[in-house]
This record gives sequence, structure tokens and C-alpha cells, in this order.
Amino acid sequence: MKRAFKLAYDGRNFHGFQRQLDLPTIEKSLFESLTSLNICEGVPLNYSAAGRTDSGVSAMAQTVSFEAPTWCTPSAINSKLPRSIRVWSSSNVPENFNSTLDASRRQYVYYLHSSFLDIDLANTSAKLLSGMHDFHNLTPDSQRTIRDIDINISSIGDYFVISVESNGFSRELVRRLVSIIKEISSKKSPIEKINRIFSTEALTGPEGIPPAPPHPLILTRVDYPYIFENDSKSLDSAYKIFKKLSIEHNTISHVFEHMILNLV
Repeated sequence: MKRAFKLAYDGRNFHGFQRQLDLPTIEKSLFESLTSLNICEGVPLNYSAAGRTDSGVSAMAQTVSFEAPTWCTPSAINSKLPRSIRVWSSSNVPENFNSTLDASRRQYVYYLHSSFLDIDLANTSAKLLSGMHDFHNLTPDSQRTIRDIDINISSIGDYFVISVESNGFSRELVRRLVSIIKEISSKKSPIEKINRIFSTEALTGPEGIPPAPPHPLILTRVDYPYIFENDSKSLDSAYKIFKKLSIEHNTISHVFEHMILNLV
């Protein structure tokens, strides 16, 4: 029987999603968990994943699928996983299901600190970058760089919440989109630079667009035409783990705020 599973993870201490022999990755931890449960030896049968998040990037809805026995529940897999990786939902899917190819839509969200950034310029940039374009200047990929992208920006406190949706993404595309939005909304570059991004000429050197830092980025949604059933025990576990991480980081933030206030 083929099953699909949704994973949430804190990606900061991992070298991306895809398995690497000598480095900790999300996929490597997942395969080790499934091997310890005697579901596979190495790579699961008919395995696929929705995407390959970069080093440091987190996720709420990374989706994997493989041949699994009926007792292979999210809770069973979680029993062998690091606590920073939680499987929380599952679905029975057809044998020809592919987590990569069958995803109809993916959404990433980036939290960009917005002090000294112009919201109007940010929104104008997002509008111009949205749509069907060749993003060859915003990815190291040399193929399949034409993408239909939808970007929306909202504000929460001192942050822009940048939502980027598409049916698929080139490598580093979201983080480089964030970089050019920040560059323009901070008035370091004119809005006309977006025209240069879409030109056939390569942007290199000082004109090139580097990827934004990975830690504020999260894969928030992957859509499929199938119903996923949430595992209440696993959801509760994930909530408690990520709530604890939230409290820890808010506490550390207060430490540095104290230092700032007392150094002026």
C-alpha cells in the first residue's frame, strides 16, 4: 500500500532536506527512522518527496510518499525521529502517486524584518515579479527557469510576511525574490532593476542577486487532490515541541533587547 505523509521540521540544524552521506539532513533522518522500523533498508520503495528545502529552511507541510504497511502511522515514524522533525498527517494514495509531480501548488512564507523598508515599493516589486517569467537570473538552475509565481506581502509588527506560491520552484528562487524585494524597498536599487532581472543578459558581479538568509523561510503548504487525515497524537506532540522552541527564542530575544537598551 502506498501512503503519503506530511512533515513539519525545524531546519536550522540540518543541511537541507535531501539526503547527504556525511551530513545531517531531514531525509537522512527519515530514512533512518523507517529502516529502524523495518519498513525499508535505505531508501523506501517507490519513494518521492514534494521538494528539497535548502539548508536551514523549515517546513510545515513537506510531503513524502512510499510503500508502507497499514501500521505505519505518523506516531510510529515519530517514535524513531529527532524531536525537531514531526510527521503529523497521512493519506492513502494510488500506486502511481508521486509527491513531486502530483503537487498542484506550493507555498513558501518568508519573514523579512521591515525596519527602514518601504511597504509601497515592496508591494510594487511583488506585483512586477508575479506572473509567468523566466527567472534565470534568480536561480543557479540552467533549466526549467520559467515559472508562474504569485507573491503577496502583509505586515506583522516589524516584519513583512512574504508569501510566494507556484506549482513548482527553481533552486533558491524564493530567497532571491526576497533579496530583490528587500533591495528595492530599502531604496538601494531602483524598481527598474526588475526589468534587468527578466532580460536575457545574465546578472553577475555587483548586479547579481544573492539568496536571502534561509532561517526565516518556511514551506507552509503543498496541495494535492487527496484528503489527508491528521494524527491527533502527532499534532499535539508537534505543537508542544514548536511551542517550546518559540518560548526559548522569545526569551533569548529579550536577553539581546536588554543588552541593546543598556548599551545606549
